[in-house]
Amino acid sequence: MSSDPGGNYTELDVGAQAGFWAGAIHNPTGHAPSGTRLLDCNSSGLSSSAEITASGWSAELYVPFALVQQELKETPSVWRANFYRTDKPEGSAVQEFSAWSPTMASPPNFHVPSRFGVLILCSADIVDSRCSGRGVRRPSLL
Repeated sequence: MSSDPGGNYTELDVGAQAGFWAGAIHNPTGHAPSGTRLLDCNSSGLSSSAEITASGWSAELYVPFALVQQELKETPSVWRANFYRTDKPEGSAVQEFSAWSPTMASPPNFHVPSRFGVLILCSADIVDSRCSGRGVRRPSLL
């Protein structure tokens, strides 16, 4: 997640068993991170939860804006982000990779910020054409 076009972004990983990882990524080439700084989830205000159900699993993340270094000056605010899933089904030798905004990289690579999708964040008091229905895509395989 980023508002910085220069290759710096925050990576947040959460798994079905509620495992959580957060890092500040430096990726000036746009294809391979050259630096990662682990973020302190305890002092940053980050929190996550996950739940496994009969039909799948879901996760919730609470991400303070201060963590991703964005000063909101007006609403909506445009962010670049992507949502990924990796899975190796039981009994399969093949790993599955899917993304909200596919990176089209071969081999699969989720660190391609130029392929991140666009999020428009709106405050609760602004719900208009700028904030409704834009950028909605179904996940697809990489």
